[in-house]
Formats: sequence, C-alpha cells, structure tokens
Amino acid sequence: MCGKKKVPAPDPNVVADSLWNIIEIVSESELSEEAKNTKIDNLCEQIFISLEPFTPMSIQVRQLAAELHLASDKANRLDLMELLWEDVAYFSMLNRMDGHRGEFKELIDRLSNAYGLLLEEDMNQELTPGIYVTLDSSVDSEPGLLLSITNYANQWMARVIDGCYLSEISALRSCETNVESEVLQSADSLEFSVNWNKDHKRNPNVALAKTLNDSGQNFAREMSAELASGRYSTGDVVTGTITTAAVQGLMSLFASLAATGKASYFNSELIWKPLSNGKLDGRLVITAVNQNTNQPEPNTKKIELPLHFIKLYPHHGAFFRAADYIVTSSLTLRISKDLPQKRFDHISHYHPVFYNEDILQYINENKPAKDFNGFTKKRNFKMGMALQMMRNGWLSHYYTEPKVNQIPPIQQCSVHFFNDGFLGMGKWNKKAKNFEGMAAYYHRNGNEAYEPVLINPTDRREVTLYFPNDIKITAEVVGTTQIGEGEIRYGDGTVYRGGTKNWLADGDGTVVFPNGIVKSGSFSDNKLMNGIRRYTCDEFKTEWVIRDGVCDTIATVSYPDGSSFYGTVNEENKPHGEGLYINDGIRKLMKFDNGLPASVKKQKAVKRGGKSRKRTRKK
Repeated sequence: MCGKKKVPAPDPNVVADSLWNIIEIVSESELSEEAKNTKIDNLCEQIFISLEPFTPMSIQVRQLAAELHLASDKANRLDLMELLWEDVAYFSMLNRMDGHRGEFKELIDRLSNAYGLLLEEDMNQELTPGIYVTLDSSVDSEPGLLLSITNYANQWMARVIDGCYLSEISALRSCETNVESEVLQSADSLEFSVNWNKDHKRNPNVALAKTLNDSGQNFAREMSAELASGRYSTGDVVTGTITTAAVQGLMSLFASLAATGKASYFNSELIWKPLSNGKLDGRLVITAVNQNTNQPEPNTKKIELPLHFIKLYPHHGAFFRAADYIVTSSLTLRISKDLPQKRFDHISHYHPVFYNEDILQYINENKPAKDFNGFTKKRNFKMGMALQMMRNGWLSHYYTEPKVNQIPPIQQCSVHFFNDGFLGMGKWNKKAKNFEGMAAYYHRNGNEAYEPVLINPTDRREVTLYFPNDIKITAEVVGTTQIGEGEIRYGDGTVYRGGTKNWLADGDGTVVFPNGIVKSGSFSDNKLMNGIRRYTCDEFKTEWVIRDGVCDTIATVSYPDGSSFYGTVNEENKPHGEGLYINDGIRKLMKFDNGLPASVKKQKAVKRGGKSRKRTRKK
C-alpha cells in the first residue's frame, strides 16, 4: 500500500528557539528603533502562541513584550491600551500562581500606571474611537445597541453593530444603520449626530394596469357570449356568471395596484452629548414615512428612545458575540469560514477574559472549541462580557466588604439589563422576574451598588455605592429612588455628611476637607449654594459667606482675644491686604501682610542698634 506520509507537527520548543534566535538577530540589526520594536513584538507573539502560556520561555517573551509596550509611543492609543491591559491580566494571574506569587508586582504596577495615564487621557477627550454599548434594553441579558465609532483622516464615522435588541427594529434595518455614516457636530448645541436614511420607491405602471384592465374586460365579454349560446343549463350559467364577475374584479384589483405608486422613507438619527469618563447621553429618533399615489396625506410614524452609552475599555474585559460578530473593546470581528486562524489565536491567547479563573470556568465548562463559531455558541456566552466587567471591575470594591460573602457563586449568577438603564448581576428568579437575595448593580450614571433585592419596592434601606475614582457613598434609598441622609467619602479623605439626592450632595449638609476647610449649608447637585466656608486653627478662624453658589472674596478672621479682621486673605487663610480691624470695639482700616499688621513688620524693619528712633515734635 502506498499513501501520503503524515508529516509530524513541529516541536513547539524548536520553533520557539528558532524565533528567539531571530529576535537576537533583529535586535542587533541596523533597523530603526521603532521598526526593531515592532518586529520583535510580532516575534514574541508568535513564540507565545506556539507554547503553553506559563512556560519559562512564554514568561520571558511576555516580559520582553511588556517592556516594549511600556516604551511604545503608538499613535493608536486604544491599541496601546489594549496591549498594556492584556499584559496586566496575564501577569496578574501569573502573580497569583504558586512559584511566582508576588514576583511581578513591580511590573504590574508600571503597566497599570501606564494604562491609567492613557485611560485618563482618553476619558478627558470629547470623542474618541471605540465600541460604545447602551445600558438600556427591553430584553434581559442583551444590550440595547452597540455603536462603533471610528476616525479616518480626521473624519468621524459611526455604524450600528448587528445583533443587539434595537438593531432588529425594522425601520433601523431599512435605514441600513450597519453601514458607516459621517458624524456631525452642532456648533450651537455641541451635540454630535449621525444620520442613516433610505428611500424605497415603486412608480406606477400605467401600461401594465391598462393591459390587466383590458384583459379583464375581454375575458368578461367572451364569457358572456359563451354563456348566452344556449349550450349550458341555468345552474351552469349562474355559476359561470359569478365566476366571470370574480375574475374581472380580481383583474381590476391587480390593475389598480399596478397603477398605484408607493414611496417609503426611513430615517434614523442618533444624537448624543459626550459626558465624562467615556459616557454618551443621547437619543435615537426613528422616522418612517409611507405614501401611496392615491392617498392625499402621508402616513408618518416617529419613535424617540433615550439612550445612555458607556465606552468599552480594555479593563472591562469585553468579549462577547452579537449576531455574526465578536465584539471586544477595540474591534468587531465578523465570523466567517475564511476567518484567519491568526485572529483567533491572538484573542484566545491574549484576551483578559482568558486570564480570570472564575470567568473562564463559567464560560468554558468544557474544553474551548477551536474556532470562533463553536467557541462563541457555548452556553451563556453573551453574558461573558457583563460577567467579566461586573465580577472583575465593578465588584472588586466589595472584596473587602463583609457582604461579599453573600454574593451567589458566579456559576449561579446571570446578568440582566433593565429598562431604566440598570445592569444587574445575581441569582435570577424567572417566576418573580427579579434577583434573589443579594445582587450587584451598575447604575446608569456610572455608580456601582451592592444591595439586597427589594421585596416591597417602597421599602427604605441603606445602600453603598462605589465610584471608579475611589468615591464611596452610603445613603438612603426608597424603592429605586435615592433620597435622604447619606455620607460621601472621597479618595483624598474628603467627607460629606447630610442630605443626598440621586447620589449627590443635596440639601443641608457639611463637607470636611483634609486641609481643614469645612463647608456647611444648603447643597444642590454636589455644590454648596448658600452657607459658610470655614477654616479653623489654634491661632485664628477664617470664614467666607457663600451666596447662590459664589464664595465671597472678603472673609472674616476671628482671634481668640475677641479681635477680628474683615477683608482679603491669602492662600494660608491669613489676613493679607487692607481690611477693617476691630479690637475692643475700636474699628480702623489696617493693612495686613501674611497675618500680621503691616505697621508691625515696618517697625521691625526700621529698628537700628536694637532701639527704634524716637521723633519729637518741636514746640
């Protein structure tokens, strides 16, 4: 027998050694520094994909690549953020493993700091490229809309990614929102907008209408003549007459339809205003207009939906399937039979979702499939994105909280999107259509909460929320409305206590800053509108009056001996400049310099020989 001899697969270690030798050659070549780094980074990826993820060689090439990423000045900042966070996820998992525990903390800190700087830079910009997802949906466990925003040669483009709930609306599909359209900005409202529209026309076919109408009349004449020939019984004549009338009527109807034109116009406009921290707040306006040539007025339908978007950043760990697409924080990849294996290899070896033990176990209960289609059809894959975000990102704050022990095991958790913009994770009760026990929520305004599920929606309870920038709020909630007494703790040590509304300082309250400044009075939307700003130390107390949100430039400084100063103060809250000085009921204008009367400083300056000169007036 003869046949093809099976070629053995190359030894991964031999391949890795060969590629490493090439790296050494490239590093000593005369290529530019940028070209060298790009070539070496690509070779490191090839070596890493060819090996198991945590072999000594794998760790070595990932360290080399991480240092290249830290030194990189890639123009595409989102790509660089993706690379840095992939490194953070890999070394964080390695850092938790026996034999390497704590070994890579310094590298992780440097990678995290570099990522944080790029993240802050991106969040401070008005609009940046990326994938944006709504927190609004009428269908559980499915985002409302996915928006891809790109920039080509300073021209902004946007398209809706197929596969989410709102993208299935027939008017949106008629507008072809999955095709890129130009993003425009209004100079007046500073809002961004993008339009998709499509016309569908059917012109009247007069010739066909005439042909159909003539055919019907000819058929009726011929049948009438035939039935009048006397060859048919009375019953047959009656049946034939009825049939003839029906056929002629049907032909007339077809002729009428052919003579009637129809015009349909569909328009979808997405309008938004950028908020801070990669959020967009806007609305989707869908208009459908239908008109026939025999109708005097068009039939117009208009829908307006409020939408609240968040941008998917690499630290969210977004990786999920929408229709025929794989969606991550930086790309939408269409699944097809000819999808390059290299694409799958990179994502399956580098994406942060594969370096989280709980999520990986939850998504891949069995060995992962070897292709995107098989892999992403696994149970609950759509929830992978939200589970990863909530468990690793949002819930990381709760790991030190006593209530964290009450979170259901992740294998029992599911994720649900709610109409009011909330995204929740917990143990879902299908019959009650709510979570059981304790649940975690991501609020539409970007706050995070871990709270008990309400049995009675009018119950009043205390809830703790966490912000991404180390702000912690403990406040009263009635149903789903936050209003009542609360405490807000900021990352720098600032503490507010008093009235709160919608997770902001609102009502009578007091805020204490680490530098000793205290503000008290009536707050609105986190701002003191009317009250007192006060600084107190052993030597004096300085107070400013705040009216309608504006702090007076003139302050009152009080001393322990009962004297006071009314005028301007310096950065140290001491009297500085001219003002009214009151002591023992005597008022006089005096000039102060850094807390002391200017005359006292002057006297010290003119002393000579230890004695001051005394002037006498001649008599």
